[in-house]
Amino acid sequence: MDENFKKRFMETAKSNPQGSVMDLLLSDVLAKHGVSDNALRNLSPERRRKIKQISDELQVELKRILD
Repeated sequence: MDENFKKRFMETAKSNPQGSVMDLLLSDVLAKHGVSDNALRNLSPERRRKIKQISDELQVELKRILD
């Protein structure tokens, strides 16, 4: 992992309430891919489960990096 990214990420994580880093990352990724709130609301249950699974995996990885 790039050390500059890691440093900035750690600073952001320490200065924001728990969960806000994940919110920022997900918001950025969704915006870059043009995914709107409306599109997310209309997903099938299968797609929702897949997104939840990926989000959970990301959260675990973020916690590992921060510890």
